[in-house]
Amino acid sequence: MAKHSKFKNTGILFELLVRQIASDTLSGKSSKAIKILETFFSKGTELSKEYYLYQSILKDKFKDDKNAERLIETVLELRKRINAEKLRKEKYQLIKTIIDNYSAEDFFKSRIQNYKVLASIHRLFEHAVGKTVSPADVVNARCTLIEYITSKKPDRIEVENKLLEDYSKLDKDIRLLAYKVLVDKFNSKYSVLNKKQKNFIAGIY
Repeated sequence: MAKHSKFKNTGILFELLVRQIASDTLSGKSSKAIKILETFFSKGTELSKEYYLYQSILKDKFKDDKNAERLIETVLELRKRINAEKLRKEKYQLIKTIIDNYSAEDFFKSRIQNYKVLASIHRLFEHAVGKTVSPADVVNARCTLIEYITSKKPDRIEVENKLLEDYSKLDKDIRLLAYKVLVDKFNSKYSVLNKKQKNFIAGIY
């Protein structure tokens, strides 16, 4: 399968921003990533529309391959309706803003959970809008997503506990405690945020 770029993947960019917010919060720093997330993923942006489609595949589960295929096809049809030029410009500005505020090397080096699934979604999106993707990559991506969609839905707490890469190496009890500390610190430091802002950062997507 061809090498995948984190820079082009809306799902990965969102996850990296959420991870950066968590890291900044635990370090006791004011997170610039909050404003970046709000600006580029607010309702009505092409990035938010595409990210919604990523989440449709990540969150929706079916027991059989046939319905999984239907979900993928429906999402791909919706992806074609997104304004390609606006999305390209928004993504360019998003990456530029990230690089202006963070070290690109540090920001993009994190290992992302579900990286293979996110990369597979991006490849099918590219193929759907006429970009050049090898037949083998298209088939592999589709198989990856069907397997993911038909598998047992992961426990949300387990997913959230893996938000920070270092925490994913700890046992379950410690991760649960670490997550509680993160939430407490976040609520204390960002108590002035409105519900919409908190929803962005809390991972309601």
